[in-house]
Amino acid sequence: MKKLFYTFCLLCAVPAFASADDVATTEAVIDLELQQQPQKDEGPALVTQVRPSSATIAEETALEMEQAEVIDADEGELKAKVEARKQEIKIEVGADHDPINYPQFLASIFTLDFENNLIPIEKIVDGGVVVDEIPTLVNPLLISIEEAVKYLDFTDQEYMAVVEINGAARAYPLRILNWHQGVNDDVGGQPVFVAYDPISGNIMAIDRRVAGEKPTTFGVTGQVFKSASLYYDRATKSIWAPFENKAVTGELSGQKMKHYKAVLTTWKSFQETYPDGMVLDIMHTGYDRNYRQNPYGDYAKNKQMLFPVAYPSDILPRKEHVVGVRLFKEGRRIEVAVPVNLLLNQKKESVELAFAQANGLNAFNIPVTFKIAKPFGHIEVTTSDEDAILEVYRGFWFVWSAYNPKTRLINSLD
Repeated sequence: MKKLFYTFCLLCAVPAFASADDVATTEAVIDLELQQQPQKDEGPALVTQVRPSSATIAEETALEMEQAEVIDADEGELKAKVEARKQEIKIEVGADHDPINYPQFLASIFTLDFENNLIPIEKIVDGGVVVDEIPTLVNPLLISIEEAVKYLDFTDQEYMAVVEINGAARAYPLRILNWHQGVNDDVGGQPVFVAYDPISGNIMAIDRRVAGEKPTTFGVTGQVFKSASLYYDRATKSIWAPFENKAVTGELSGQKMKHYKAVLTTWKSFQETYPDGMVLDIMHTGYDRNYRQNPYGDYAKNKQMLFPVAYPSDILPRKEHVVGVRLFKEGRRIEVAVPVNLLLNQKKESVELAFAQANGLNAFNIPVTFKIAKPFGHIEVTTSDEDAILEVYRGFWFVWSAYNPKTRLINSLD
């Protein structure tokens, strides 16, 4: 029987797994929605961003536009539009206009398309930077492992985002992605956007052909929704939400992402698995950044949230990494979260779970298999149910549960 599958990798060192053919089934499921109650946050957030009034945004943005360089394939045309809009902003501030027309207003400020929105855009939070102020990389310089070992200071346990397509393997150091959040590249003849979001813990590699066969590039909007970064494509200015797996505004609103396998693993594991692989040259990115320093500090390890979410769940530690699974069948949606460490601590090489859902007078079970592949600790998630649609995510628990308040938490595989 044909299997549907989705793959990704866990952020962790690789343990040794004993070989086993048997699988485990669990009934230890917690419905988060039943336990979720408003809670008082533990201590102040590092940064609490609240969207200011439209007039304030306009005044501040008009000044920022005078200082910022617009980066776009159609740079001349876009700059002309920005200059024209700057003049309109100067007139509109304080005038009798509707500041609550968010799609039109935000589009004019950020040069993005906020129409046809599938998320409540009034809940989009200002991330503290403007469009492209966090610059994604485009076709960066790559070098061989042999060259990297000679003059780069990677440690064995340094994390890399790894993409392998058609036999070609590429590694993108996390220290680079912490500053740039994404790389527009070509791997194995395929145009891909490799992204790592430091504030949500999400990693992905998606096809850049979103508006026809001609590849576009992706950038960082500077906007945040439910504590996860939003990206945009430069072909249509549509906004994409990784935890929604689709474009959520603009011309491409509703279009799904096409994923490639994205692996977050160590430099040592990458060398051993792909000796002919290439790695991004951290010395020649084209930007002057202190790549030895993490701009987010110990954010990934502490309990604080840069962008608080409503009703954060403390069933798990907020920054616990989870495998998030969404299943769709017969008009029903099932949301499941499995802690990364729970899977890694299993001696078995695969774990099979069955998720039940009532649908009127009918009920169904969807089998899902988590296969742990060596040496990365890479997890391949599959279902043998050809009538089910499977989506898989990875990220911090508090972000996953914010996007999926009805999630079932698997807390035991015994």
